[in-house]
Amino acid sequence: MPDERYKKLGSEVEKALFENFDVIYEEYKEKALSMGFDGELKFIREHGKVLIYVVI
Repeated sequence: MPDERYKKLGSEVEKALFENFDVIYEEYKEKALSMGFDGELKFIREHGKVLIYVVI
């Protein structure tokens, strides 16, 4: 199984992410594409925040 590598794009407050998921998802997807990464976005919950990564 190949190792997945991640690039951190940012973080959001958990409540805001759940209220506006589609808008925030598109914002971070565009950010990843502008950085040259077209992988899947990963969301990791930690202490009331959600860390957003892209698979590289």
